[in-house]
Amino acid sequence: INTYPHLRNLEEEERFNLLKAIGGHPYIIYLMSQYYSQHQHIPTAVEKALSEGADYAQLDGFLSLLSKESLDWLVIAAVFPDPKSIPYIIGSKMIRDSLKDSQKLEISFRKAHDELLALSLITLSGGNLIGIHPLVHYQLLKNTNSKYIQSSEIIVKTHHAIAQLFMSFYNQEKEKKSKVNVLIHAWDSILHCEDTEILNDYLQECASIFMGYVASSVISGMIHQVEDKLFEKGDEKSFYTIGFCAQTLNDMRNFDYSLKLFNRLKDDKRLPLDQKGMVLHTIGMVYEEQRKWVEALENYNQALEWKKNTGQNQQLGGTYHHIGMVYEEQRKWVEALENYNQALEWKKNTGQNQQLGSTYHQIGMVYQEQRKWVEALGNYNQALEWYKNTGQNQQLGSTYHQIGMVYQEQRKWVEALKNYNQALEWNKNTGQNQQLGGTYHQIGMVYEEQRKWVEALGNYNQALEWNKNTGQNQELGSTYHQIGMVYQEQRKWVEALGNYNQALEWYKNTGQNHELGGTYHQIGMVYQEQRKWVEALENYNQALEWNKNTGQNQQLGSTYHQIGRVYEEQKKLYKAAGFFLKALSNFIKYNPGEGGIAFQSLKRVFPSLDEEEKSKIKETLPEELYKELIKDE
Repeated sequence: INTYPHLRNLEEEERFNLLKAIGGHPYIIYLMSQYYSQHQHIPTAVEKALSEGADYAQLDGFLSLLSKESLDWLVIAAVFPDPKSIPYIIGSKMIRDSLKDSQKLEISFRKAHDELLALSLITLSGGNLIGIHPLVHYQLLKNTNSKYIQSSEIIVKTHHAIAQLFMSFYNQEKEKKSKVNVLIHAWDSILHCEDTEILNDYLQECASIFMGYVASSVISGMIHQVEDKLFEKGDEKSFYTIGFCAQTLNDMRNFDYSLKLFNRLKDDKRLPLDQKGMVLHTIGMVYEEQRKWVEALENYNQALEWKKNTGQNQQLGGTYHHIGMVYEEQRKWVEALENYNQALEWKKNTGQNQQLGSTYHQIGMVYQEQRKWVEALGNYNQALEWYKNTGQNQQLGSTYHQIGMVYQEQRKWVEALKNYNQALEWNKNTGQNQQLGGTYHQIGMVYEEQRKWVEALGNYNQALEWNKNTGQNQELGSTYHQIGMVYQEQRKWVEALGNYNQALEWYKNTGQNHELGGTYHQIGMVYQEQRKWVEALENYNQALEWNKNTGQNQQLGSTYHQIGRVYEEQKKLYKAAGFFLKALSNFIKYNPGEGGIAFQSLKRVFPSLDEEEKSKIKETLPEELYKELIKDE
């Protein structure tokens, strides 16, 4: 009123009557609240309106003008989560009141719609959407001083109808992204449902499809709001939902909350004893994902004990299999094979034949790590046979991929490419899109080995695209690194450094710190090729630091050797000899087959050293190596 002179100059009684007429309008109330926040007092006319026309000030006067039917439509619209779609609001009333005549409902809504618009209780926000001011929402659903506040019974009943409507839409949607949007839209109503049945169904669907579409904080926030409610219910379905959601959180790498839920399940006395073994097994898997081997084995062994005590023998194979994987990750081949063979035995004895393929696959990987190609291929082919016989086609791609790697290790390029392309075909056919990036990456490496740069870059870029599209961000670093190597081989220094720096960024962002040393090493080589000694040494020293910090001791030798080469190029032969000696010592300990290059470098600079320097080297080297070193002098 004070904004406009012709209103501001009205007599007090006229201003009061005006306020009384429009006092319930949400926007005017908003203006008054803004005025009060700035001036710290309420104008006299407003005070008079509040005391003498309380119905208007609290919106009840406007609500009293509505027909019963229009008020009911307004309540449903207020309960409905934003964005408020008119067809969805109509559908919600149809479900809530068990009505079937949709045409009659639409006529009813249109009549109410016009009435609500005339009183400014709703606004149009484009298309089939309407808006409701927060004050109207508050008046109907929360303001205990209003005679129009709705009962908790009608609010819950309306939420339940809305939840049912959304779940129906969810089942009708074909595209995954659309399904995700429907579930997110439904959450507010699901949260207010007293029926845990629909809550369980909803959370299970969220856990099934949210991966790759929403952040883990979204689903963890949802679970946090209903965790106590589900545990209070404590029935079989609620326990299953909690476990399912905890597994999804683990898959989304929210390990802390995942473990909290699993441990709470494990400690709940209502959990059937035969299920406790499964929960212990899954806790082991969470620790395995975090590479916490001691905790993983502890829980896996507890799971074995529980399964044996409760007669769940058919489930033992899976736990033996995972114990094998833990030992495999620690490169303890004997223990890994022992547990994988236990897994095979239990699976065969219990008829769990469809799971044998994955164990044969892992045994193949153990032999592959030991470079026992015949045994590796034998077990991979056993895995292929089991997958095909049991219809586990979605796993065929990963085994073809590993067979490709075996042939690649043997430099059998034709066989390697044949199997990688088989892997691509199976993964595309079975929708295993997240695995495609790794196979494109390996195909790129085969072409790189053959110095076919165009084909190599084409496949590396395919790998980047697939990994980005499927959220496999932790794998992007190694592909950027390989692209850098292709450009480095072509002496395209700018492009090489650009991709190596991309690799560094991804490694740091994803915590893949053990990969950083290799990339710093390659950056050092790029600068060394350009005779930029300062930058080369700076990056080689970064490589040394990262490899020492991450225990990658076997990689130190190559970097020591390159630093020696830099000093040799600068004619700093004593320093060069020192690093060649460090490289040789490292190679002797970790990679004896590669020690020859460091020995030859040391032999090259040795004649230029003085007697004192030669004496220090004699004290360090084994006698037979020192004799070989001075043989030609």
